[in-house]
Amino acid sequence: MPASDLKVETRIGIKRKPRRILPIVSNTTELKGFPVGFFAEEMTRAFLMFTEAGHQVDLASPRGGEVMFDTQ
Repeated sequence: MPASDLKVETRIGIKRKPRRILPIVSNTTELKGFPVGFFAEEMTRAFLMFTEAGHQVDLASPRGGEVMFDTQ
C-alpha cells in the first residue's frame, strides 16, 4: 500500500498522512587520530519515533557513503 493511502493518528486524535523524512547524519572523520562518527542516540531515537508513527525515513550524509556512530 502506498504511503499516500495511509493515515496516521496522532496523540491528539487527528488523522494525518505519513510523511517522508530525511535525517542528515555526519560523515566519519578523525579526531586526534581516532575515527569519530555521529552520536547514535540522537539519530536512532528520532528514527524509531518517526517509523513507529508510520513515516518513511531515509538516512543521508553530506558526502554520501558509509557512516558510523561514535563508539566512545
